[in-house]
Amino acid sequence: VVVGSGDRWAEEMLGRFYGRLLALKGDAGSLEELEGFLGGGDGKVSPEDALEAFRWVLGNYITEEQATVLLRTLAAHAGPDPSPVNRSIGVFEFLSRLDVIFRHQAGVLHALAADGETGSLAAPPSVGLASAVREPTPWARSVLRHLGRLLWMEDAEGSPKAGSTRMLEVFRHFDEDGDGLLRQDEFAGAIKTLLAEYAPLLPEALTSQAVTDDKLAELVESVDLSGDGLINYMEFLHAFQPVDGTPGGGLRMDLMEQICTTIFTNKSSLMRTMQVVEERSGSQPRRGSPSAGRGRISR
Repeated sequence: VVVGSGDRWAEEMLGRFYGRLLALKGDAGSLEELEGFLGGGDGKVSPEDALEAFRWVLGNYITEEQATVLLRTLAAHAGPDPSPVNRSIGVFEFLSRLDVIFRHQAGVLHALAADGETGSLAAPPSVGLASAVREPTPWARSVLRHLGRLLWMEDAEGSPKAGSTRMLEVFRHFDEDGDGLLRQDEFAGAIKTLLAEYAPLLPEALTSQAVTDDKLAELVESVDLSGDGLINYMEFLHAFQPVDGTPGGGLRMDLMEQICTTIFTNKSSLMRTMQVVEERSGSQPRRGSPSAGRGRISR
């Protein structure tokens, strides 16, 4: 076993790695720079690209075997779409997986601190982020949480690969000048547009509140983790990723809750559809079969 290669070590190192990426300021955090740094220009993160990036950010002491452990841990947190560690993955899928681990690790360390436990690497993964980041208000937290769920639910797969593709599309849509970064006014405009677009699917308690400039300013400041006045893709992804920071919480639970809510909301239409399908099929159960005598499913 390599020294520094356990699950806890890998999660802590990946959390630290992503925390330092989140701290990038200005053009260093733009889409073009991220693709060049992590993907070597081809938009894919190979095991060799990952090793180079890990060493650049965490230190040259990271060995090839340790890098493999980090990639294996990254794949384990990928939800329904894990990829083999020896296969290249897209830069933005890679970042999406990192954000899941970053949140998970922050929750683990919070739990350890609450229990009075410490570890050799128990430094918060957010080290290096702006110290003056505003804590999101209850309104801002609710807006980001609900919009994040809806954005991710637009792809039925709910995987880091599918979700990161959708989030990248949304980010680029609101990047009016195409510089790979969102100005604060661009991000505030994105929030207004998304709130209006998804209003029928949002809780009334949220949509009934006026979206004031002061509320938007507070929300934007809480998302700008690097404190440079710009929202890069990682900050955007981190803001909307519907994953809580507690161990055991995660994207799949949020997705399942949303699916159940959608089904319950549309149950009348679903029942009518089932009845039509059953009537059109015209099939009759054989006497003595398990389904005989049970009646239509829609009754």
